[in-house]
Amino acid sequence: MKDSVKLKAWFFVPLVFLLVLALRIIVLVPKGDLHLMMNEFHTGFFDLFFSVVTWLGDGFFVLLLCAVLLFFSFRLSAYIFTTYAFSGIFVQLLKRFFFDDVLRPAGYFKDTASLYMVEGVKLFTRHSFPSGHAATAFGLFLCIAMVSGNKYIKASCIELAVINA
Repeated sequence: MKDSVKLKAWFFVPLVFLLVLALRIIVLVPKGDLHLMMNEFHTGFFDLFFSVVTWLGDGFFVLLLCAVLLFFSFRLSAYIFTTYAFSGIFVQLLKRFFFDDVLRPAGYFKDTASLYMVEGVKLFTRHSFPSGHAATAFGLFLCIAMVSGNKYIKASCIELAVINA
């Protein structure tokens, strides 16, 4: 039991630190300024890298992973699927009923600023918050981290969750 608490603390302490840091940045820097600042940092490698990493938060990827996991661990597959389903329902309810007017960058900057766009990425203009991809990826990596006994897998899950957030 004591080792389990240490492993969970090893995961959650850095996670809480990163969330507090991100929240501080979000509160102190206006949304438009923050997005334009982040939009300046792009390379061909990172365009490809983040296009691939974002796919890890896609519902199709999680469903495919759950289907494959059925052959190895029904319990893990059900755990991940349940997390995916509840987070998806929760995110969609928030998007539709509480944050329906929150625009995505393509809509927010439509007539005011020029943004660097990654070729081949389909852009939407509405239902920006909360991010379904970020919630899905975070839930997936949290599930894997919680069941894994390997500290390197836990660390990798933290990194992938942060990258997708």
